[in-house]
Amino acid sequence: MSIDRRLRQGFERSAIVVDPDPRVTIADAVHRGKRRKRWTNTARATAVIASVALITLVGSQLLRDVRDQQPATRTPSPPISPEYTEIAGTYAAKIERHTGPPASGMVGIWSLDLSTGGVLVLVPPRGSTFPTSPATFQLEGRRFQTDALSAGVCNGTVGTYTWALSAGHLRFTKLEDRCPVRVTLFAARQWQSLSPVSGGSATEANPVIPDDGSTLDPGTYTTAFQPPIRLSVMQGWTGNNDTSDWLEIRLGRSDAVGALDFFQVQSVLDPQTQQTIPLPQDLVGWFTSHPALDILSSPQSTTIGGVQATQFDVALAPGWQCGHPACVGFASLLPGEGFGWSSVAAPHLRSRLLVLRVQGATVIATFTSARSRFQVGVRAAEAVLGTVEFG
Repeated sequence: MSIDRRLRQGFERSAIVVDPDPRVTIADAVHRGKRRKRWTNTARATAVIASVALITLVGSQLLRDVRDQQPATRTPSPPISPEYTEIAGTYAAKIERHTGPPASGMVGIWSLDLSTGGVLVLVPPRGSTFPTSPATFQLEGRRFQTDALSAGVCNGTVGTYTWALSAGHLRFTKLEDRCPVRVTLFAARQWQSLSPVSGGSATEANPVIPDDGSTLDPGTYTTAFQPPIRLSVMQGWTGNNDTSDWLEIRLGRSDAVGALDFFQVQSVLDPQTQQTIPLPQDLVGWFTSHPALDILSSPQSTTIGGVQATQFDVALAPGWQCGHPACVGFASLLPGEGFGWSSVAAPHLRSRLLVLRVQGATVIATFTSARSRFQVGVRAAEAVLGTVEFG
C-alpha cells in the first residue's frame, strides 16, 4: 500500500474519534451530566447532614457548658432565729493574772466573734501562743452550748451556759462544763461589745450589772453571780463586776467611797504563804482568828434574802506585815480575781463581813470603804441588802 493510501486511512480513523456522530454523543453527554448532578446533590446533602450533626453536637456541649457555669440551685437556708441575730457581734474580755487555774498564755484581753451562722472564733491576747481554732455554738432560747477549745485543752467536751445581753455587755453563766479553761474564758467576766449589737434582750426581766464602772439607773437588777441574785439600787451606785463568783457595785469610782461585794468562796489563802488551802468548816472562826484582821465588832446573826448569815466588822490589824506582796488576800476566786485588800489602801479601810451558805455554796458579802465614810456607806449598803433575793 502506497504511502498516500496509508495516510488517508489514518485521517479517516482520526476523524471518526474527533468528530463523532452528534446523535450519539448528545445522549451520552446528557446522561453523564445527570449523573454528575446526582453526585453533586448527594455530596451537598451529605455535607448538610454532617453540618447539622456537627451543630447539634457542638450545641449540646455548649448548653452543657452553660448549665455547668450557672450557679447550682440550692435549697433555701432556714431563716436565722432572732437569738442568733441578737448575739452576733465581736466582744472583748480581760483575763486577770492571779493564783487560780488559767493556763499559760491566757492572761490578757481576749476577742470573741459570734456569727449568725453559729460560728465562734476566739482570739487570744497579743503575743500569746495559746492554741485556739474556729468552733461552733448553738442557741436554744437563753441556752448557749459551744465546743470552743474542744479540739485542744478541753479534750472533746462541750460547755453549756445561759447567756444574757444588756447595754452591749454579754455575760455567760455556767450550767455544765467540765473544762476549767473554758469556764475561765466564758464565765470570767462580762464580754463588752466591740461591734454593733441589738443592745439588749427583749426576754430579760431585769437589766444586768455592767463591769466597767457605769452608773446604775435606779431599779432592780439580775446577776450572773451564782447562786443568782436579784437586787435593787437607788441613785448613786455604779457597776464594777458581775461574774459567777464575784459581784461588786460601788457608791463611786473607788473602794474608798464604798463597795458592796458578794464572793462565792471555794478555798482560802494561807495568811503567811498566800497559797490556796481548803475551805475551813468554821469560816467565821477562820476570819476572826486571821492575823491580818482586827475584829471591830463581835459576830452576830442576821439574814440576807431570808438566809441566815453571821455579821462582823473588821479592819487591818495594827502593825500587820508579811513578806508576800499580796499579804492581805483572803481567798482566790476561780474566774480570775481575788478577794482581799490592796496593801496600800488596807490601813485606811473598814469592812463589814457577812458569811452565809446559800444553795450549798459558801457566800461572803462585804461592804468596804474608807473608815471616815463607813457609817454613811454601810447604811446605803444595808438598804441594798434588804432587797436581795436568791434563786
